[in-house]
Amino acid sequence: MESEDDVVKKTRTMEARARNISHNVRCTECGSQSIEDSQADIAILLRKLIRDEIQSGKTDKEIFKKLEDDFGETVLYAPKFDLQTAALWLSPLIVAGGAVGVLAFNKHRKQTNVHIMALNLVRGVSLTPKEKETMLDLLTPPPSEGTTRSWWRRWQAIMTAFLPCVTFGQIAEVLDAGEMTCHLGSFIYLLMMPALCSQWIIGSKYRTKLRKKYDLVEAPYTDVISHIFCPCCSLCQEFRELKNRGLDPALGWNGILAEQEGRRHHDQTVAVPPPKQAMYT
Repeated sequence: MESEDDVVKKTRTMEARARNISHNVRCTECGSQSIEDSQADIAILLRKLIRDEIQSGKTDKEIFKKLEDDFGETVLYAPKFDLQTAALWLSPLIVAGGAVGVLAFNKHRKQTNVHIMALNLVRGVSLTPKEKETMLDLLTPPPSEGTTRSWWRRWQAIMTAFLPCVTFGQIAEVLDAGEMTCHLGSFIYLLMMPALCSQWIIGSKYRTKLRKKYDLVEAPYTDVISHIFCPCCSLCQEFRELKNRGLDPALGWNGILAEQEGRRHHDQTVAVPPPKQAMYT
């Protein structure tokens, strides 16, 4: 038979285990206290349940598992780490990162202000030297590898890797002819990212729209497979496809229209001779 000291020691050990478990279990009635500190009826019932489970020989892990199965994982202060929990914890960081990226891109876009420069060119307003340099860069053919334009493509790939929502927003604005703005498209894509990575749904939809618009072949994989397993590569590919066809998504839809208008004005200015010509002796 166990001595009195052994019984007292065993009782203290069980009580310490019960208190430790109770401190890590949330009271489902008050929500802000553990069942060890709460005096609600459900807290008293759970404390008794924990002690009964300990006396029956259950381990702490088994007791936590039973509580989670009976009352849901929110009853634990430290729920198990899974995909849903990770998405819940990381969603504020993803939203904040996306917001910073959109604001940074919008600031850069305002600094370049390509569409305003093109409209000023049409109206006959003189451009500053920096604006002339930017406009000439837009009107000249793409340079060879190793130049500034190639570094821009690398920067685009890096931005897509960290902020794919921004690249998608740019693509969606061009394919929708300005009906969906870059900010709205980026926000929708960003909201779908934590939801079990469901951004492939809208990504594959716009990839299909791009293919149908230019009669492109769905190869080497389907649009859905491409956006599920290689979303960033797919977005970069779609971005380059539009840019190679003269629709640079980085300019936005208004910028593209202004660029086209500026080129037409430039061609007309070069092609039309002066109205009066005279030779003086």
